[in-house]
Amino acid sequence: MEDLKIIDNLNDIKVFTDPYRLMILKNYYEKGKSATVKQIADMMGETPAKVHYHVKKMLKAEILELEHEEIINGIIAKYYIPTAKKFEISNDNIDSEVINKLVGNNRNFAADVIDQFKSTFTKNLGNESNKGILISSKLYLNREDAEKLEEFLKELQNKHNEKDLKCEEYEFFCGMIKSI
Repeated sequence: MEDLKIIDNLNDIKVFTDPYRLMILKNYYEKGKSATVKQIADMMGETPAKVHYHVKKMLKAEILELEHEEIINGIIAKYYIPTAKKFEISNDNIDSEVINKLVGNNRNFAADVIDQFKSTFTKNLGNESNKGILISSKLYLNREDAEKLEEFLKELQNKHNEKDLKCEEYEFFCGMIKSI
């Protein structure tokens, strides 16, 4: 898996910025290891056929890649992983109007993720045994410190994203973006 993959052609940008495919990619990251389409579909509460259709497009755009195959009960199970830890869109050779339309999809995706967390957070506020934290502030970081914070949060999420009978489940939401 690469650290950074730059997506610089329009077809691949269209594949990457699709909100449903971003949700698939998010689930692969949450899994923290290679996974089959069925495993991801189960995490999403979707049918494997629907997820498989989008995974094929993501494979073609080199957003996901086949990591390995296993034979389980005579059936070949294919395990996929993201091709990079981070993706960056390069729009140097693409009309800005087209890019703005595609970025609108990401805004919708971000709004959906925020709404899902807000719903879970507010639903659980009335439960006395449920203590939560909500922080909203500005941080003043140099690029290196921002990257270290991002890496720390990803490692924390990857370390604790598997169900463990000895642990309680927490809903975790974090966002950070450079202000302009």
